[in-house]
Amino acid sequence: MPNSPRLLADNHPLILNALGSSLVWKKDFQVLARCGDGEETLKACTTISQDVLILDLRMPGKDGLAVLERCGKSSAHTGCSY
Repeated sequence: MPNSPRLLADNHPLILNALGSSLVWKKDFQVLARCGDGEETLKACTTISQDVLILDLRMPGKDGLAVLERCGKSSAHTGCSY
């Protein structure tokens, strides 16, 4: 997927920033948003057109599985990794 837009979600800022920073150097990755909890991730899934969601399963608010279920229903073209 050349230049595929990604959405990153993890409640640990260190992990989130490290993952985002490592992906920024890849020319075929475009990080559109970094989210720190389930609610923020759900909001981003409905407002941003991403191809891939990289998701932590244990997050405050809505956990990763709930987010995955809702994002999968609202965005059929998004692939998810957890």
